[in-house]
Order: sequence, then C-alpha cells, then structure tokens
Amino acid sequence: MDYIDLLLLHEPTGDVHEIYHAMESAYKDGKLRAIGISNFLDFDLEADEMREIKQLEIGKSLFGWW
Repeated sequence: MDYIDLLLLHEPTGDVHEIYHAMESAYKDGKLRAIGISNFLDFDLEADEMREIKQLEIGKSLFGWW
C-alpha cells in the first residue's frame, strides 16, 4: 500500500495533539491523502491545527425529538 486515502481521529481521548501532529507528519510525507476528526468539539483542537474533514453525527435522537 502506497498511501491511505483518509485517516480520522475518532474521538478526543488521550493526547490528541500529539496524535494529530503525527497524522499531520504522515500527511506531509505523502502517506495520507486526507486527515480529519470525528466527535470533536471546536475547542478540542487549536484553531491553527489543520482539519480537512470534520465528521458530525446528526440525528433526531441527538436533539430529543421523539
């Protein structure tokens, strides 16, 4: 395998900054085509950290609409 199309950091647990910077390094080295986050709030990562993809969960049950 030459590269990975997309790598998502699934949730903000552990040292997310260190993990995300390692993902950025792999992206810059051409090992990843895109990186992103999932299940993060806006303040979980610093504003200057690159986010190509931000996956969001949206559904009626999240808002209490029964």
